[in-house]
Formats: sequence, structure tokens, C-alpha cells
Amino acid sequence: MRLFLVFARKYPVSTSLMVLGLIAASLAEGIGIMTMLPLFSIYFSSPDGEGPPLPTGDLEIRVTAFIEQLGIDATAGVLAPIVVGFIYLKAGLLIAAKRQVGYTVARASMDLRLRLLDAMMGARWRYFVGQRMGTVTNAISSESERASNAFLYASTVLSLLINNVIYIAITIVISWEATVAVFATALTGMLLLSRLVRATRKAGVKQTKLMRSLINRLSDALQAIKPLKAMARQNRIAPLLSKDTRKLNRAARKKVLATEALSAIQEPIILTCLVLVAWFAASVLAMPGPRFLVFGAVFIRLLTQLARAQRQYQKFTTQESAYWAIEDTIQRALDHREEVRPGIAPSLKHQIECIDICLKYEDKMLFDHANLTLPAGRITALVGPSGSGKTTLGDLVIGLIEPDSGSIELDGVPLAEVDTVAWRERIGYVPQEMFLLNDTIRVNVTLGEEGLDDAAAERALRRAGAWGFVSMLPDGLGSTVGERGAFLSGGQRQRIAIARALVHEPMLLVLDEATTALDPEAEASVWRSLRELRDEVTILAVSHQNILADAADRIYRVEGGKVVVVDADTVGQGH
Repeated sequence: MRLFLVFARKYPVSTSLMVLGLIAASLAEGIGIMTMLPLFSIYFSSPDGEGPPLPTGDLEIRVTAFIEQLGIDATAGVLAPIVVGFIYLKAGLLIAAKRQVGYTVARASMDLRLRLLDAMMGARWRYFVGQRMGTVTNAISSESERASNAFLYASTVLSLLINNVIYIAITIVISWEATVAVFATALTGMLLLSRLVRATRKAGVKQTKLMRSLINRLSDALQAIKPLKAMARQNRIAPLLSKDTRKLNRAARKKVLATEALSAIQEPIILTCLVLVAWFAASVLAMPGPRFLVFGAVFIRLLTQLARAQRQYQKFTTQESAYWAIEDTIQRALDHREEVRPGIAPSLKHQIECIDICLKYEDKMLFDHANLTLPAGRITALVGPSGSGKTTLGDLVIGLIEPDSGSIELDGVPLAEVDTVAWRERIGYVPQEMFLLNDTIRVNVTLGEEGLDDAAAERALRRAGAWGFVSMLPDGLGSTVGERGAFLSGGQRQRIAIARALVHEPMLLVLDEATTALDPEAEASVWRSLRELRDEVTILAVSHQNILADAADRIYRVEGGKVVVVDADTVGQGH
């Protein structure tokens, strides 16, 4: 139940109110049960139910005397409504306590999702790109829900245990000898079934690990579904996933078997305990009738709630592993949190310079004292073979990664001294594998950001050369683009992505193989639009395409750890 303590520390007010409500509800029920003693004595001693309670024992006499000291007549007509009233009071208090549980469960699920998103978004870029997105997706969608449900089950167990403490106190007052018998039989039964609880916990932990692995593989496969279907190889996905699926199936079977076995075996054990303790109380202890009735009612409630508590604890063990898994994911992301530095406001009026940049990745030297200059208001292109580090050089300029040595300067100011967030807010970035939301063009350009109205979206679309076709659509900015922009052509999708990068009016626009997937005519059209922006924004383009020879003002070739200026005539050579 360590997880319950974790949630209690995170949500102390809700948890305290819940516990207080559970204790108050149990006390109300206990008072109602104890009031049954003189009530049953009256019915046993007087046919009309209005006579004095039969002094069948000191306990009944003491309870009756206490009630009369409170100014309450110990008659059936008075005691019966009191018993019923405390039963309803218990129900009301229990509802109030469960309400707090519901609030906490919903909030815990939300907080886990938000913490995970914040941790992942704040992680260093190198760590982020090394993560399996299936793991993050599963944590947000499934594990956070299971983790909050674990708190729900733990709270139910606590509620039942608090009730049982009151029941045990009542049975001790009625007969400590019978209570010892209850403990002996109940404890024996729970120990016999504890192995099933452990089996469920083990299956739950295994299920969490296997589900992560399966979701990761499935996520990877679905991203490649189009080429797989194009080659009629989509049926090969299932065998790749079958191993984890079979293991997950076995873990689920073990969990279901252990759960159902516990539920099935509990019933005969409860009945056996009931018969043994009833015989002991009636035959050995010769318990009086009224006291036997109350003891029997409490004993039955005690056994059934202990059994329910064990079942709820079993459910808790199947969900608990999800919480620790998602916490581990969050903590690892926090351990790699990016240091976001405050500093000087960014300025780009003259140039960006990369001076003597050295960067080693694993055992490979990507850059060895590389130098690069990006003139402000011009298009600078990076060309070179795949894997040479063109994209990495762009990441260095953006500040997503830092060089091992050397410096990057904006108008002579080292990037390390520039406000990180302010600099990135002035960057527009268009990747090769762009993403479009299945939403309107307006949302795809502004991403729903407050402060970016239709005028800002239209201005960005005009600068990207996209307003011509957008204005011709039936709903204009309100037109839906479809799944991944399926309702638009490749060139139109690319222009929407460029408009999104321009909507904040950036200082620097980075195009990372952004036009590679376009046909020559569409690519030439996009570059004509970009050339018109040269005096307004500095452009860094990473590409394999020869069209850069006509579009770029300066071209660098990246290869073998070096960055060298090349003539436009040699751009297409060596690719």
C-alpha cells in the first residue's frame, strides 16, 4: 500500500477528508450496531416489544444505562429509529468520502499525464529523439488510467479495513473469546489465499512491460502501413507482434485465473469460518440470544468485508505497476531535462556564425573545427551525403544540441548567452516529414494559439504563397485538410507547413529537406516564394536537391566533419 501513501502526500486535503469521512461513517455504523443490543433484548424479553430490556448480561445493561443517561428512552419505538438513522448517516458519510476518492482519482490521472508531457517536452533533444513514442503514448492513454485506478482500489481497501476495525472492536466488547476464534479462522483463510494475490501482482507487472513492448512495435508498424500495403506485405505485421501478443495473453490468463480463483474459493472458506465460530459462540460460550444475534450480524459483515478487501487488494496489485512504470518514465525524462537559460534578447541583423565547431556523437566525429556563416536576410544552403551532419548542424544553430567545443554567435553574441526560449520563439522550422492535424487550415497554421487571429493566419499564408489556393476553397481558412493533409496536394501541404513556421514572423527559417518529396515544378514554385522572403527572414535550407544552385545565396558542402563553401555549379556533384 506504499502507493496510497504516495497519493496521500500529493493530495493531502482530499485524502484527509476521505479518511475522516470513512472513520465517521464506520463509527456511525458501530453506534447503530451497538444500539441493537438493548433493542433485541426488548424483543426477546417482552412479546409486545415495550417491556424493559432483559438483563441477559452486563454488556446489555451497560449499553442500556448509557442510552438512558443521554436522556433517551430505551424502548423499541425509540431505539429502532435510532438504529435506522445511524445506518442512513453512515451511508451519507460514505458517499461524501467516496466523492473525495472520485475527485482524487480523476485529478491523479490528469496530473500524471500533464507531468509526463511536461517532462518529455522539457527533455534534451538527444534524449527525446531516442525515446519510443509508443511508450509515451501508452503511458498517457493507459498507464495513467491504471495508476489512478490503483488509488481507487487502495482507497476501497482502506475503507473496508476501517470498517473492520470497528467490527472487531464490537466483537471484542461482546466476547473476546469469540473474537479470537474469528481472527484465527479469518487469518488462516487469508493466508491460504495470499498466494493467489502474489500471482496476480506478478501477472500485472509482466502485463505492464509487455503492453509497452507491444504498443511500441505496433506504433512503428502503423507508421509504415502505406508502403506495406502497397507491397501487399501488411500481413507480415501480425507475426512481428505475435510473440509479445502471446506473452501478453498468457499474463492476462494468469491474472484472470488468479482473480476468479480467489473469488470462488473465498465463499466456502467464509461459510466454513461462519459455521465454526457460530458453533463456538453458541455451544462453548453459551452466548445469550440478543448478543448472539448482534455478534452474528457483525461477524458475517466482518468476514465478507475482509474477503472483499482481499479482492480489492488483488485488483490494486494488478494496477500498481502502471504507476511505477509511468513514474520511471517521468523521472528519466527529468534526469535529462534541458537547461533553459535566461539571457540576452536575440538579435539577427548581420549574421549567424558557427566558429570552430567540434561535435562527437558516440564514436563518430561529426564536425572537426567546422566554420559556417549565415548572412542575415539571405538563403544559405547545406548540401552533402546522407549522414554527413547537415540536420545536426541546423540543430546546433537552433540550440537543440550544444557543440563539444567552439561557439555559435548571433551578431557576435554567443548563443550560450542568449535567452533560449526567446531565440526559439523567433525560429520557424519546416521538417521533411511535416505533420498536419486533421483539422482546419486555420488551426494547422496557428495551432489554436490565442493571439493569432485570422489576419495573422492569412498574412502567413500569403508569405508562404498559399493564400491563392486557400482563398479558393469553399470554407477558406475553415476548410478541413483531412488525415495528414489528405485533401491537399503535396505542394499545398508544404506551403501550409511553411505558413505555420512563418506565422510568428521568425528571424530564422530552417527548412530541413522540406521540399524533397515535391515534384520539380512544385518545388520550384515553393522556392520562388521563399526567395521573395529573403530580405524579411534569414533562411537555412538543408537539401539534396540541385534546385538550391538557383535558389540559394550561399552554399556549403558538409562532408567528413568539414563544412566548405562551394560554387553553385558543383552542388549536384558527389551526391
